[in-house]
Amino acid sequence: MAEDFDFWLSQYPEIADICTEKKAELTALQARWDEADRRIGHSRAAQAEAVAAKREERLLRALWVEPAQSLAGVALKLDVALCHGEWCDDCGEFPWPQIRSVLEDLIRIGELEQFAMEAMARNDLAGS
Repeated sequence: MAEDFDFWLSQYPEIADICTEKKAELTALQARWDEADRRIGHSRAAQAEAVAAKREERLLRALWVEPAQSLAGVALKLDVALCHGEWCDDCGEFPWPQIRSVLEDLIRIGELEQFAMEAMARNDLAGS
């Protein structure tokens, strides 16, 4: 951004004083931001979040290409789709209620009560 001031200075020398003053203010503000960022760790946290998001994306892609080996595996894939696809809890828009219904059927038919309890615990933890 400081380069912008240099451009305007080269184009309009009559505003040199104001450009020099504003460039110094910008430099001081940037230094304050950099120090606060080092102290708080915002940039480090944002970078870690981006790395985690990429890892999550890779893991999800791997999950979708891997065939389920059991009803529990199918139920897990549906649960993951719900956790990552719904834009709100208990979304009423298609296809989320239908997917929840199929998941509930799988749990009931496959006698996967333990899976249901673990899924509810995961969802409770994610919501808190």
